[in-house]
Order: sequence, then C-alpha cells, then structure tokens
Amino acid sequence: MHYICTGEDKGVSETPGVCQGENCSKKGQPLLPCDCTDNNHYGRQATVEEEKNNISGTES
Repeated sequence: MHYICTGEDKGVSETPGVCQGENCSKKGQPLLPCDCTDNNHYGRQATVEEEKNNISGTES
C-alpha cells in the first residue's frame, strides 16, 4: 500500500499523511490510499491534466 496526491505534484508516499507540495493545489489535503502494483495508480493521477483543462477552459 502507498498513498498518492492527485494534485500537480503527483506525490507518492509509503506512509499516510497529507500533501506537502509547496506549489500543489492539494497541499495539506490527505493523500489517497492506493494498492496498485504498476505505478499507474489506477489512472487517478491522470485526472490532474483533465482538471487543469477544465479550469482553463480548454476542454474539447
């Protein structure tokens, strides 16, 4: 088990906690538990780019 941030820093930790990325929009928010074995985190970190596109209005 590991823990991931779905913000811009895409942080990964072996222990539970909160995001500590200085420039991350999810700073201070809990890391999400993940049990993937391929380092793709079930696609959950891929949503970061989608969120950016939605915010900037570049969604097609």
